[in-house]
Amino acid sequence: MNFSSPLQDWSPQAVYRCLDKEIMGQEKAKRAISVLFYNCLEGRRSTNLLMGSTGTGKTELFRCLRRHYPGRVVVVDASALSAEGWNGANSTHLSSILRNNPEIGKMPTLLVFDEFDKCIRPAYGSRGTNYADLLQDNFLKMADGDLVEFGEGSSFIQTDFFNVSIVFMGAFADLKVSADGHRPVGFCPAPGVLPAASGQEEISVDDLIQYGLKRELAGRIQRLIRMEELSFETMLQIAKKTVFHLSQEYNSSIWIDTPSLEQMAQAALDSGLGARFIRSCLLERMDAIQFEDPSAAVYDIRREASDGPEYNVSGLPWEYEMA
Repeated sequence: MNFSSPLQDWSPQAVYRCLDKEIMGQEKAKRAISVLFYNCLEGRRSTNLLMGSTGTGKTELFRCLRRHYPGRVVVVDASALSAEGWNGANSTHLSSILRNNPEIGKMPTLLVFDEFDKCIRPAYGSRGTNYADLLQDNFLKMADGDLVEFGEGSSFIQTDFFNVSIVFMGAFADLKVSADGHRPVGFCPAPGVLPAASGQEEISVDDLIQYGLKRELAGRIQRLIRMEELSFETMLQIAKKTVFHLSQEYNSSIWIDTPSLEQMAQAALDSGLGARFIRSCLLERMDAIQFEDPSAAVYDIRREASDGPEYNVSGLPWEYEMA
């Protein structure tokens, strides 16, 4: 292939470089996503499952791809997604997703269902219909690359998923891993289990089915990507990078000491909220300074380390004293 500009270069190495500039850590996930995105744009459709705890950077990986490859990545919040016919509060239907994103199916596209784990839990209607199962039946057609149709008359919509790769993404926080699962999901290096990252338990198809995933859909998943838990060192680097980005965003200098950065990194780990927690910590203090001086050229949020515990996660956002 001949690429005339960086945005047209979707080789795995080029995609990885884009991700690596913005996402700290998660080397295995960045490499896997780089390859699946390359294959997607080359017309090799796939169905993938990405799992990872809150705050490990799942969504940001695909937001980064969307920024660098506009029109080729669609990220959908699946937490309120429901099957056609379900009229629950704040529910969203697949038909409206397709109407609002007409580029899906027109060219090779990566469709990401964020918070996927939220929409596959049983949701019963007044007549006992499990609408979560009906929704997964629609996912089956998408995973097979079929023509998906909704509505009739003026509301009729038709989308061809022949060139659409899918990523089902979620935390699966309460997934219970059994000790003797034996049914494989897609292509696995060992029979009966999904590959696990270092220090993680292997996941069987039975574990996912017990969670709420239909067996037919589980059998169509070709690749499992598991985010690693962030280390303190990685979280500290994220904290430093967040300070840098905020200084650019506010066009001001931010003065912060190492103990404060370390406390924020540890608090982010302890809270389980990850990188977004750090930004909340910084913005909370910057807001206080900005209230007094809206045109502040310097945000001084340094503090002195104490002899006792140096972070507190009892409230959100975390508050710490200025020096």
